[in-house]
Amino acid sequence: MIRHTYSKQGTFFATITVWDNAGAKSSDTIEIDVVNYQKPIASITTNKTVGKSPLLINFSGNAYDLERKISSYHWDFGDGSTSDIQNPIHWFNETGSYYVWLTVSFDNRIEVTTSIEINVIEKYIPHAILTSSSISGKAPKKINFYGDCLDSDNGNHSYHWFFDDGFLPKNKESTEQNPSHIFWIPGIYQVSLNVTDEDGNSDIETITIHIHESKFSDFMSNVTNYALNRFFNNIVKLIIERSISNIFGNIFSFRN
Repeated sequence: MIRHTYSKQGTFFATITVWDNAGAKSSDTIEIDVVNYQKPIASITTNKTVGKSPLLINFSGNAYDLERKISSYHWDFGDGSTSDIQNPIHWFNETGSYYVWLTVSFDNRIEVTTSIEINVIEKYIPHAILTSSSISGKAPKKINFYGDCLDSDNGNHSYHWFFDDGFLPKNKESTEQNPSHIFWIPGIYQVSLNVTDEDGNSDIETITIHIHESKFSDFMSNVTNYALNRFFNNIVKLIIERSISNIFGNIFSFRN
């Protein structure tokens, strides 16, 4: 018996020739097809690999083989729990790192194993990050603010800004992530950002803004004072006129 190894894929013709003692010969040929053999493949997909305890994860087992049929799935979640379905759901109740193993059997005799790491962390409080295009300037000063959050959950967060000036009440707050704000009046302002995650955990970060006087702010201050003086003078004048009118009206009514 002769053995031969084909190292390349393709179609080959093997021929055997036999001679007898009289010198007569006979030949026979067979066709051999050599294909590229692929080992069975198994893989794991999940909806997440990191989260806080207790952590619920959806697992999906995937396997492929050109020639063989899948006969079984077996999961080992690394915490003492197992499953024999293709797409299990599993709770991780304790913090730590877990290696989840999937073993796929083909034709009840060939097994392929793969794994994935799951990290279960403790409840995480988000950390607010506040930056700005400037921290000082002359009034009026427009400043761009940028909000961000450091959170291992990478979930959704809400942003709430407080600008501390109150010049225009409806504009002293913002719920945009990256708002801009104009400081019209000189002063020192404590601008704060409150970041809240999906679970209601929050963190506050504050920055100090220095707004200095300018010719415009002096002008606005004079205009404001003038307008206020005119307003109060008119109010006082109106009150006096109404009072005098009421007094004389009562006198004339009494005489009649």
